Amino acid sequence: MKTILVCNQKGGVGKSLVADEIAFSFERSGIPVSFYDLDTQGGTLHKTHVCFVKLL
Repeated sequence: MKTILVCNQKGGVGKSLVADEIAFSFERSGIPVSFYDLDTQGGTLHKTHVCFVKLL
């Protein structure tokens, strides 16, 4: 299992967007992912996911 973490101390730089797009791209390619958005603002676009992307 591999883990991808997208982080930055500054807010508003697109962390959730980048993590969501990475997870969506893997999912679309048939790679199973487990995506957790811990951001309280809820900035993810693809609500099929439950800011860690874990490749199973």
